[in-house]
Amino acid sequence: MVAGRIPLSEIKSRVAELSHRRQAQLSRALKHGAQKVVVRLSMADQLLHEAPVLEQSARGGDADAEQKLQRLLIELDGLLSEAETELGWPDLDERAQRRIAWAVSRVGELGTPEERSVLSSTLDSLRRARAAQNLKDVERHLLTVLRLANVAQMREGGAWESELDRCSGQVAETRDPKEAIRLVEEGRRAMKKDDRQTLERVVRRLWELSPPSDEARKYALGSGVI
Repeated sequence: MVAGRIPLSEIKSRVAELSHRRQAQLSRALKHGAQKVVVRLSMADQLLHEAPVLEQSARGGDADAEQKLQRLLIELDGLLSEAETELGWPDLDERAQRRIAWAVSRVGELGTPEERSVLSSTLDSLRRARAAQNLKDVERHLLTVLRLANVAQMREGGAWESELDRCSGQVAETRDPKEAIRLVEEGRRAMKKDDRQTLERVVRRLWELSPPSDEARKYALGSGVI
């Protein structure tokens, strides 16, 4: 969020940053058919075209132009922040559809009757949350769906070995890279000995070391549904 006066020396880079944000949001808005957001971003585009003119005058010593420029940047940032909020729902709903399709496939093929039942009831709750566009409930139900799919997925042959490989490529992102490296090495030794119990323990510990923000990915594995 733009806050306070921005030095004239930083104006050009700030405008470029805001322009990049607008372009990225416009691509998302057009993809989702979010016409209201497109209109909001058209207003942002007008402000972006005004900014260089005001900047030139401000650099020439026009104090009034600089004040207008500062207000314009605040207004522009506000428009983009509002657009970002409005795009939150279609982005989430798109992810939900991918995750649901993947989970239904995995649980349908590898899940137990109890897991299929829980998935069915969770999907009913998820449909209601999507209809109400309740982002918090949608995220909560999606996490349950991913957990169920993950449990089923790990019954597939070679799943634990594949997951160890995935984790080994992400040790630098964990909360304790040194411990993660040690665990990967232990997992490799367990694979050579065909020690399934140790391999599963190692992978589960590596999941626990994943960053908190990576919770959903931890449950979706390398499926590409995130």
